[in-house]
Amino acid sequence: MLHYQFKPYQNTYSELFNQEKEIIKQKLPNAQIEHIGSTSVPNLSGKGIIDIYVAVGKDKIKEAKKIIEKLDYQFDGKREENRFFFDKIKNKQKYHLHLTHTGHQDFINCVLFRDFLRTHQEYFKEYEELKKQIFAKMKDIKTKAERRKIHSAMKDPFIAKILRLAKNSPLAC
Repeated sequence: MLHYQFKPYQNTYSELFNQEKEIIKQKLPNAQIEHIGSTSVPNLSGKGIIDIYVAVGKDKIKEAKKIIEKLDYQFDGKREENRFFFDKIKNKQKYHLHLTHTGHQDFINCVLFRDFLRTHQEYFKEYEELKKQIFAKMKDIKTKAERRKIHSAMKDPFIAKILRLAKNSPLAC
């Protein structure tokens, strides 16, 4: 059963992220902490999950993982070498936390993708429509692995397109 709902953007998302960022920053003062995902793009509808990406020095990942778990984040697996995923529910709000090392390409891409959507309304709308289609398809999918596979298959081409555009943008870093 799918536990998510497709919902309109809430103005509280930024504040919720900032509150959580401060808690994380107290324990990992040298970490880069970014708000990513749909809740990081004003007015973008989605699942309403606060996605947080944390990057630390390569030599600090194991220590950071332990600290994050002490902040009530549940480890949900290793996605690839040096990239970990956690989740937690706090006051009925779901949070996803991604942990990697500074300079990891996925971290860079997530921030680039977010920044591009924040400034390009035409792609913002296209992405929101795609998310609605994905959500509609996911309602009948039972397993997490199956949902992840379908989600990636539907979303990855759009993300690749946006990253190509963003990297060629005069504003790209």
